[in-house]
Amino acid sequence: MWRAKRELKEWLRSASKKEVRETLNRADEGVTCSRCSAEKGVYWFELKYGFHVYCKPCLEAIKNEEDSQPKDNSRLSLRFRILERDRFTCVYCGRNPKDDGVKLEVDHIIPKAMGGKDIPENLVTACRDCNQGKKDFLTDTIIQYAKRP
Repeated sequence: MWRAKRELKEWLRSASKKEVRETLNRADEGVTCSRCSAEKGVYWFELKYGFHVYCKPCLEAIKNEEDSQPKDNSRLSLRFRILERDRFTCVYCGRNPKDDGVKLEVDHIIPKAMGGKDIPENLVTACRDCNQGKKDFLTDTIIQYAKRP
């Protein structure tokens, strides 16, 4: 969702007025703006990451608002802090890249599909094999292993 919104904002800022005008298509009657639920003056268009339905005032507001999603740099630093906290070792099997040649990933203890958050308490270091094997399963054993010292 945030990726589509960021793409929309960047496109609105870089596209010429003519390009925006040519890309917008008037929505059918009964279609509402995704942001304010307006029913009049609603337009739709599609970009790489999403299909957008907005009225012109909301498009202008989106163009001028600040990003709410942190930049990728902060996400990368969170990932690095998790890897560092877990000593660059898989919390499930104990393997590491230096001795065992495994690739490490940051895993959600409680999967995002089940409402897990991107917070340090819910993230652990896992090798690719363990992370792919776990998928989005959640069991007491997984939680026990992930939270061990």
